[in-house]
Amino acid sequence: MISQLDQELFLFINQKFTNTFFDIFFPFFTNLFYQKWMAGGVVPLLLIFWIYKKRKQALKQILVLLIMIGVTDGLCYYGIKSFYKKPRPNHITELNSEVRVPYGPKSPSFPSNHMANTTALVSFLSWVFPQGTIFYWIYAFLMGYSRVYVGVHFPIDVIGGAFIGWGVFEIIKRIVRKLNFL
Repeated sequence: MISQLDQELFLFINQKFTNTFFDIFFPFFTNLFYQKWMAGGVVPLLLIFWIYKKRKQALKQILVLLIMIGVTDGLCYYGIKSFYKKPRPNHITELNSEVRVPYGPKSPSFPSNHMANTTALVSFLSWVFPQGTIFYWIYAFLMGYSRVYVGVHFPIDVIGGAFIGWGVFEIIKRIVRKLNFL
């Protein structure tokens, strides 16, 4: 039942709910952090601003964030994906999914690392900088949607990734609070 619903929702997003704007926007958005200007310009500037505004506290926060993303990414990629081995939409020939990025990932589909990492990130940012919460979660939603739209994940992969990212955030947040680190 879930698998059929998952495939139907995937096909609706990937093949029916499409337009030329989305065909440009979502492939760009899904790989935003791979853009040189983002990774080599915007992110370092934001980190510098963060450190400037919060000083020593920022260094601790950034360390916790890096650990959180590392745990989330490792858990998903080396743990769950290697155990579960769910094929991606583009690995299932009869789906005729349209891959709108210049690559077809070879790794398993469940869970979406992009979504797990994004959810951990925006959960952390919402905790540390609550004034931007709505914008962080809009970003997270768009990231999740983009992974289905570009044809590299099923909706359940994105939902699973979101729950894992949020779960890792909650566990690490509790540890950090217990240790009185932040």
